[in-house]
Amino acid sequence: SGGSATTRLQQHSTTPQISQQRASVTTDSSVTVSDFPRTELLKVHGIIMVLSWPLLVVIAIFFAAWMKPAMPNGQWFQFHRIFMVVSLFLTAIGFIFAFVANAENPSGKAPGLISFACGTNITHYVFGIIVFFLQIINPIIAIFRCKPNEANRWIFNLFHGTVIGFLAELLALTNVGIGIALFESGGCIEIAASEYTILWVYIAFVCFLLITQFVLFVIFTISAFTADPAKRAKLAPSFIKYFFVFCADKPTNTFEMANPGKDKDKSNDPPPKKTPSKDAPLRWGAFGIFIPVTVIMMIVVMILIAIE
Repeated sequence: SGGSATTRLQQHSTTPQISQQRASVTTDSSVTVSDFPRTELLKVHGIIMVLSWPLLVVIAIFFAAWMKPAMPNGQWFQFHRIFMVVSLFLTAIGFIFAFVANAENPSGKAPGLISFACGTNITHYVFGIIVFFLQIINPIIAIFRCKPNEANRWIFNLFHGTVIGFLAELLALTNVGIGIALFESGGCIEIAASEYTILWVYIAFVCFLLITQFVLFVIFTISAFTADPAKRAKLAPSFIKYFFVFCADKPTNTFEMANPGKDKDKSNDPPPKKTPSKDAPLRWGAFGIFIPVTVIMMIVVMILIAIE
């Protein structure tokens, strides 16, 4: 009922759903409609985000958190940087697919550029914006970091890795789970827990991730406490590192800065290569177990999303 808002012919403001076959709108009530290309675009969005965060960023963080003593000449940083840069670009592309999916073929309870079909959907959107912001700001902070031997370097390490890095990863892993639940339930989480498949595989991966990180934290904390006092801060994981830096007994040159006029090496020879830590085989063993399992489980999740 009611008249038209205008007498002019104009394009629809939303893209209508399309039936699979020709049908009479007055007699046929069993017509199925297609949500193409929205579903396909959201699948691509989901696959890209799974590739970016639970796979690439998790591997990048593994190198930064556990492989420094095993790769003491900076190799860990090269891998960390490559994975994080690729992840940043993939996240940006994934964002584009999500926006295009809702703009090109909006449907559901709240069509539009951003589909706020339910509270969970809003949470997914807001978490995504926060994670993307943190992912952009962290490499910018890294550009302006001080040199490794400067006294205030610990401030950069604290914010870049321990605060912003882990916060972004925690929110991202949570948000990927929310996104998978939204995808499997068709927009809002309103189906029984037994009807989810992809989500349970993903939850199994998150449990594996948390258990693995906890075990590694315990193992390498013990390794740090039993190591030579001068090496404990470099071997200790995350927060324990700051205990050795600020609280435990340490050598007087813990924060010794290079003096360009005094300590400059007059030789043109390259500096000697550092040797890996004694617990390096254990770190590589953890790498050999954790990384393949992570890759396999995330490939399974991406395949399930593609064929859903």
